[in-house]
Amino acid sequence: LDRIRDSLNKKSCSLTPELTVADMVRALPVWKESKTKSPVAGKAVEVLFVMSKGLQKKMIDHELSVHGCRVTNVASGTQAIEIAMQTKPDIILSSYVIDGLINGVELARIFSVLDATKNIPFVLLSTYERNDPLLNGLPQGSLTAHKNEHFSADFKKLMDSLNSNNFLMPKGVK
Repeated sequence: LDRIRDSLNKKSCSLTPELTVADMVRALPVWKESKTKSPVAGKAVEVLFVMSKGLQKKMIDHELSVHGCRVTNVASGTQAIEIAMQTKPDIILSSYVIDGLINGVELARIFSVLDATKNIPFVLLSTYERNDPLLNGLPQGSLTAHKNEHFSADFKKLMDSLNSNNFLMPKGVK
């Protein structure tokens, strides 16, 4: 908060090529789940989470937080594109059904061609199997997590897999 206050108190608080929105977000302290809800300094994995509001979103958001992720929540594809271009998240998770005019597969296709986002891992959360015709346009390299009775176990495996392959290693940390 001190960094944000210092920036806002300056007569000119414009972003420079050296100081981007992504840099400012990553410099903020990480909130860990605890009884006191106090900030813990450290680097978190930045996750852009695209899903319509509801209980399912709250549950997945909590699961991501437990895995040490800092989550930015948006409900539509257009919001996701804007936020991803500014913050450069470490990973993008999207439901197949999202608010707005596009679905999660179309969003993955957009991210796969934008220079700023094409190297960011994309995970589609869906009730459809990977071979379902609705997922045919999903770009190569995109991952899927199926929302079914095994979702919790599958999601944990996915997070462990991403961690073990250093997909979820915060930028700048080796």
